[in-house]
Amino acid sequence: MQNNPSAIAALKNVPFFSKLSIDEINTLADQLVTRRFSAGQIVFHLGDPGGLLYIISKGKVKISHSNPDGQEALLAILGAGDHFGE
Repeated sequence: MQNNPSAIAALKNVPFFSKLSIDEINTLADQLVTRRFSAGQIVFHLGDPGGLLYIISKGKVKISHSNPDGQEALLAILGAGDHFGE
C-alpha cells in the first residue's frame, strides 16, 4: 500500500466516500490515477464507455451536451472537490 496524501484528501472530500474507514480510503487511494486536462479539453463524450470516476482537485469542469438543434446546453460547472463520471 502506498501512502498518497493528496489522493486520500481527495477521496475524503467526496461525500460518497466520507463514511469509509481509513483502511478503505487507503485501498481506494492506491487505485487513483492523476490526470491533467488542458483548458477546453474534452474529458469524455456522452455515450463513451464509462467506468471512471473523476475527482476535481483544481480548476473547473463544464458539463454540457448538444441539443437536437446543435446548440450547447450547459448542465453544470463543477470545481475543486466535486466529482463526476461513473
